[in-house]
Parts: sequence; structure tokens; C-alpha cells
Amino acid sequence: MNAIATGKEAPYYRESSLILGSLLDLERDPAGFMQMLTNQYSEIVRLRMFRMNIYLCIHPDAISHVLHDNHMNYDKQTFDYKMLGDRLLGKGLLTNDGPAWLKQRRLAQPAFHQKRIQKYSEIMNECTAELIEKWSRQDGATLDLSEEMANLTLRIVGRTLFSLDMTGQSGEIGDAFSKANHLMTRRIFATSPPFVNFMPLDWKLRA
Repeated sequence: MNAIATGKEAPYYRESSLILGSLLDLERDPAGFMQMLTNQYSEIVRLRMFRMNIYLCIHPDAISHVLHDNHMNYDKQTFDYKMLGDRLLGKGLLTNDGPAWLKQRRLAQPAFHQKRIQKYSEIMNECTAELIEKWSRQDGATLDLSEEMANLTLRIVGRTLFSLDMTGQSGEIGDAFSKANHLMTRRIFATSPPFVNFMPLDWKLRA
């Protein structure tokens, strides 16, 4: 997201690469790097990827400030949102902006009624508890965190939006979505020259 500048500066994470910034840290161990940042910083932190500054909101109050309390101060006119909208998700609530987003948000308003949100919360808790129970039966096993979270998300979406149990389809759909998500991540955070994005590389063809 872009934001209108204010006088307050966020703490800056000192990256390991003078040229690439924190990009290599993120690519080497995404989950570990993000966990380190959340442990080290309590509210918000500024990262550098090449010449681009990225702000990571950690505390719930900081997230609420950006997405709810002061959302008019921020927009989605950034490269990563454009990639998501053009190549993967289309122009929906997640990627749209301005008047178009407001129109879509009003159409979707019934789905965000307080009683429905409470029901969504119950379903999310149930699905999460079931996943934790499954993990407890796999003590010592190595799990693909990205795949597990994708399957959990699909189960929640199936039950909340369509009243369907997508457990049987979550593996196939989750695998396809994970490949597409991996492609988008590689393109957004690619350390290679821009022309590589137009080459028919194997990982891109699979996605």
C-alpha cells in the first residue's frame, strides 16, 4: 500500500545486503524471518527491498489503523497489488481501490453483518481446532506450512461462503492455488532481471 507521509518514523531493520536489502533474508526463510521481526519489533518496522521501502504492521492496533481506522489515507496503487489483480485474483475487494472498491464493498455488506461475522468466527475456530488435532496425531512429522494453511483457508471459505465441506477437494485446489501463489511471490520478490518474468521457465509453466 501507498500512504500519505507523516512526521513519525518507523524503526528500521538493518538488512544483511547493501544492494538487495532484506530480500535475501525473506527468500531464504520466509516464516523464520517474519517470526524474527514480530519478536524483535512490537508495533511496526520498516524494511528495504532494493530501493523500495516496505512497512510491516505487527501490532493489531497498527493493522486496524491501516485497514479500518484511517484507511482513506492508504491506497493499493503498488506493484504487488497490480500483479495480484492482473494475474491471479482479478479486480475484487482485496485488490480494488477507490470508488470501485467502495461499490463492491457495499454490495458485499450483508456478508459482513455482525451476526454473520460471529458465525464465521465459530467456523474458523472449529476448522483450526480440527487442524491442530490432526497435527497432534502426526507428532514428529514434517509439515508443509504453506500447504496446510492453504487447505485450512479453503475449508473455511467453503463452509462460510458456500456451506460446503471442501475437505476432499482441498488438496487438489490448494495445490493449484499454492503454485499460482508461488508464481506471484517469485515475480514480486524476484532477485533476477525483469526480463526473466517473460521467459517460459519450468516453475512458471507448472504454476
